[in-house]
Amino acid sequence: MTDFEEKLKALRARYDQMDPETRRRLLQKVQQDRWLSFRSERLKQELLRLEAKRAQLSFGADEKQMRQIEARILQKKEQFFQMLSHIDRGD
Repeated sequence: MTDFEEKLKALRARYDQMDPETRRRLLQKVQQDRWLSFRSERLKQELLRLEAKRAQLSFGADEKQMRQIEARILQKKEQFFQMLSHIDRGD
């Protein structure tokens, strides 16, 4: 397991402790609020783009750029999880 995968697993463990009912409620809140829906979709699109770039770089030998992309992926995922936790708390 690489360092990136370990950090991603730790990030998910920290934020991904919701039961199915809470997840369903959060999804409904996000879908009802246009701004939240826009923001979550934008973050997901950006994550998808970064993951695709990471996959392309994995075939090359540019380790520095790969580490930068992985750091940005972790940062965006943390933003997404923080947004969901703020919604859950009602902020």
